[in-house]
Amino acid sequence: MAASSNWFNTYDVWSPVNPGARYAQEWLTPAIEPEILQSRSFVRLQDLSFAYNFDKSLIKKLGMGNAKLFISGKNLLTFTKWDGWDPETNQGISSDAYPVMRSFTLGLDISF
Repeated sequence: MAASSNWFNTYDVWSPVNPGARYAQEWLTPAIEPEILQSRSFVRLQDLSFAYNFDKSLIKKLGMGNAKLFISGKNLLTFTKWDGWDPETNQGISSDAYPVMRSFTLGLDISF
């Protein structure tokens, strides 16, 4: 393997035991050749949020005006046939890019 930790390390690269590989060498930047061009079309669930407003009678008993519990997520799912990490990253060539970060938020909004 090459000294870099790029995405080719996990791909179909040429070797004596794999002469029919998709890519010539793992240490080369992918060439723009028709046989390796891929569609970067994708569908992404980018933002999703849920919120629950607590019952007003319970909230009043606790001396609060309002209470809401919420959870949200960002970049939850990506559906694509692209071989790299993210079809939007670095013009779609993922050799020196990181995947999009997935994040979650949980919170409680209370007002008095």
